[in-house]
Amino acid sequence: MLHLLRLRPGPGELKRMNGDNCEPLHYIGRWTEFLEDVAPAKILDGLEPTNRVRQDKRRQLLGQIYDVARMEEAYVDSGQSK
Repeated sequence: MLHLLRLRPGPGELKRMNGDNCEPLHYIGRWTEFLEDVAPAKILDGLEPTNRVRQDKRRQLLGQIYDVARMEEAYVDSGQSK
Protein backbone atom coordinates (compact mmCIF):
# COMPACT_ATOMS: atom_id res chain seq x y z
CA MET A 1 0.00 0.00 0.00
CA LEU A 2 2.73 2.46 0.93
CA HIS A 3 4.60 1.70 -2.28
CA LEU A 4 1.49 2.53 -4.31
CA LEU A 5 0.96 5.74 -2.38
CA ARG A 6 4.54 6.85 -3.00
CA LEU A 7 4.63 5.82 -6.67
CA ARG A 8 2.86 8.99 -7.91
CA PRO A 9 3.05 8.51 -11.68
CA GLY A 10 1.87 11.25 -13.99
CA PRO A 11 -0.73 10.47 -16.67
CA GLY A 12 2.02 9.70 -19.23
CA GLU A 13 3.86 7.41 -16.84
CA LEU A 14 0.63 5.64 -15.93
CA LYS A 15 -0.07 5.04 -19.60
CA ARG A 16 3.46 3.68 -20.16
CA MET A 17 3.21 1.44 -17.06
CA ASN A 18 -0.02 -0.06 -18.37
CA GLY A 19 1.80 -0.95 -21.58
CA ASP A 20 -0.97 0.08 -23.92
CA ASN A 21 -2.13 3.04 -25.94
CA CYS A 22 -5.41 3.66 -24.16
CA GLU A 23 -5.95 6.62 -21.89
CA PRO A 24 -6.46 5.94 -18.18
CA LEU A 25 -10.16 5.77 -17.32
CA HIS A 26 -9.78 8.80 -15.10
CA TYR A 27 -6.95 10.60 -13.46
CA ILE A 28 -7.60 13.33 -10.94
CA GLY A 29 -4.19 14.95 -10.98
CA ARG A 30 -3.20 14.08 -7.44
CA TRP A 31 -2.13 10.47 -7.10
CA THR A 32 -3.47 10.06 -3.57
CA GLU A 33 -6.88 11.35 -4.66
CA PHE A 34 -6.85 8.89 -7.56
CA LEU A 35 -6.07 5.94 -5.28
CA GLU A 36 -8.67 7.05 -2.76
CA ASP A 37 -11.21 7.26 -5.58
CA VAL A 38 -10.51 3.75 -6.89
CA ALA A 39 -9.97 2.21 -3.45
CA PRO A 40 -12.13 4.05 -0.92
CA ALA A 41 -12.05 3.03 2.73
CA LYS A 42 -15.41 1.24 2.36
CA ILE A 43 -13.68 -1.31 0.12
CA LEU A 44 -12.47 -2.98 3.33
CA ASP A 45 -15.99 -3.53 4.69
CA GLY A 46 -16.25 -7.06 3.30
CA LEU A 47 -13.23 -8.33 5.20
CA GLU A 48 -13.67 -10.65 8.15
CA PRO A 49 -14.64 -10.02 10.85
CA THR A 50 -17.50 -7.95 9.51
CA ASN A 51 -18.76 -6.48 12.78
CA ARG A 52 -19.40 -2.74 12.73
CA VAL A 53 -16.67 -1.81 15.22
CA ARG A 54 -13.99 -3.52 13.11
CA GLN A 55 -15.34 -1.97 9.88
CA ASP A 56 -15.26 1.50 11.43
CA LYS A 57 -11.70 0.97 12.71
CA ARG A 58 -10.46 -0.22 9.30
CA ARG A 59 -12.09 2.77 7.59
CA GLN A 60 -10.51 5.11 10.15
CA LEU A 61 -7.05 3.59 9.72
CA LEU A 62 -7.17 3.68 5.92
CA GLY A 63 -8.42 7.26 6.11
CA GLN A 64 -5.40 8.13 8.27
CA ILE A 65 -3.08 6.46 5.75
CA TYR A 66 -4.59 8.56 2.97
CA ASP A 67 -4.29 11.70 5.12
CA VAL A 68 -0.58 11.10 5.70
CA ALA A 69 -0.08 10.32 2.00
CA ARG A 70 -1.76 13.62 1.04
CA MET A 71 0.49 15.53 3.46
CA GLU A 72 3.59 13.80 2.08
CA GLU A 73 2.47 14.45 -1.48
CA ALA A 74 1.93 18.15 -0.74
CA TYR A 75 5.36 18.35 0.90
CA VAL A 76 7.10 16.66 -2.04
CA ASP A 77 5.20 18.79 -4.54
CA SER A 78 6.20 21.96 -2.68
CA GLY A 79 9.87 21.25 -3.44
CA GLN A 80 10.91 21.40 0.22
CA SER A 81 12.00 17.76 0.24
CA LYS A 82 15.09 18.46 -1.87
